[in-house]
Amino acid sequence: MNKQNPILLFDGDCKICNFWVQFIQKRKPKNRFEFIPLQSEKGKSLLAEFNINPSIDSIVFIWKNKGHIKSDAAFQIIKQFRFLWKGLLIFWIVPKKLRDWCYDFIAKNRHRFFTTKNDCEIH
Repeated sequence: MNKQNPILLFDGDCKICNFWVQFIQKRKPKNRFEFIPLQSEKGKSLLAEFNINPSIDSIVFIWKNKGHIKSDAAFQIIKQFRFLWKGLLIFWIVPKKLRDWCYDFIAKNRHRFFTTKNDCEIH
């Protein structure tokens, strides 16, 4: 695994997570992402390596030897896109507590809002 590239750990059983993986792939960010399901052995190993709780209910973005979770992970991902998408970074001014509350609400209810996938499309 090339740790020079950003790594995105995601819930491989979640339809919305798989949607975002495909969304990122189609937009071809400036750095090539590595996508790894949280449930995989590699995913579990990286969580341990970066001291992230293995029961995390968040995407995890790893880049430049640092792990980001929740809304911080989302903003780090946006920073990898071309100019147009970077306009979303304006929402970084929202206090982290509020951003993470919104993130947690969606994460907690994602399986209810979106049906789960039986098979992860990225392995």
